[in-house]
Amino acid sequence: MNNSQSQDNFQLTLGQLLTQRREQLQLSRETVADRLCLKLTTVREIEEDALKEASPTFIRGYIRAYARLLQIPEPEIMPYLDKIAPAQMTKVQPMKSVTLGRQRKKREGWLMKFTWLVLLVVLALVGVWWWQQYQAQQADIASLAQQNDVSVNAPADVPGTDPADTTAPQVLNTPAGTPDSAPAGNTNTAALELSAATPQDQEIDSSKIVPLPGSDRVPPVVNRAVDSEGGTLPTTTQTQDGLVLTFKNTCWLEVTDNKGTKIFSGTKQKGDTLEFAGAEPYRLKIGAPAAVDVQFKGQSVDLSRFIKANTVAKLSVPKAGE
Repeated sequence: MNNSQSQDNFQLTLGQLLTQRREQLQLSRETVADRLCLKLTTVREIEEDALKEASPTFIRGYIRAYARLLQIPEPEIMPYLDKIAPAQMTKVQPMKSVTLGRQRKKREGWLMKFTWLVLLVVLALVGVWWWQQYQAQQADIASLAQQNDVSVNAPADVPGTDPADTTAPQVLNTPAGTPDSAPAGNTNTAALELSAATPQDQEIDSSKIVPLPGSDRVPPVVNRAVDSEGGTLPTTTQTQDGLVLTFKNTCWLEVTDNKGTKIFSGTKQKGDTLEFAGAEPYRLKIGAPAAVDVQFKGQSVDLSRFIKANTVAKLSVPKAGE
């Protein structure tokens, strides 16, 4: 009985089979279209075996969904599906875009690694350079501090050991109590008395003066001495148009003239004064800027930036363009 029914069903077309089954369930085409979310024309074409040319995959999907809605076993409609829309074996090919994407990511990965390596090398070089500069600066400060300590601990009555005496220009010593209008005899007598009383204020004699090489004129340097009460003794020579350095505390100093010759290099004590003229511009290197007042042609030279930075002052007086 079942075999004869299957043969009868097989003699029917697929559309007739689906229509018969739908009518048995008392379903309309509109209801089927709503439940399958298909167009009404598509349902009509399936029942009339008039499906337009479409992809076999879509045709098989529509028919199987329709049969499932009508509760028709899938084996019963498989012979129809094989005739109407035979299954096609699709050849799967590797996607070129995926392969290209992987290759691109691989290249980008190497590029990023190389970039990071370059950045690390640059940072390492910058760190090494900064460390070398820091070490050089610390060594310079330590050297200046050591020179200051040696100069402070040196005996005050041995002025001949001052390194500035061998390279400094002519030094004019003016003892206290010597007015400009005093007679020559009184001046010599006062100078001898002062020399006997305060030997530490004496400088080298003129026989030890070494003139600047290659120059026919030695710029005068006035070294003002300090009396026993701490005051600065007056001098007979004033260089108001030159460079004047007044020391408020012990300080190491180096002065270079316009020819690059060191005209002074050494340590001065509190109350000392140095005056230079005729060799500008000067290059100054001051170990303790806070311990020195610098004036040029009667105007004060600003050292505040070196004092705030707590560094050795290196400057030219006057500045270029002044």
